[in-house]
Amino acid sequence: MYHTKLEQLNALTNRLSAIARTLGAEYFALDVIEPTLALGESPTDPACRDVTPERFLKLEKELVRGKTEVVCLFVVFATFT
Repeated sequence: MYHTKLEQLNALTNRLSAIARTLGAEYFALDVIEPTLALGESPTDPACRDVTPERFLKLEKELVRGKTEVVCLFVVFATFT
């Protein structure tokens, strides 16, 4: 089950990274783009990533926020062209 959640986490993080390239590196906080360690894991040996429901909820909210910003930028751009 962990590996399935890890794949989902990687897909979500990749989508956020793609949006960050459009909006700029400073749009999202670093903890949104970078994977976080599971509770109790050592930073020198990051074997397990945080795949808790709370982490997914936070990333999904950031994804919605980023998509909204991209749409708003598109509307503004389309209005002026």
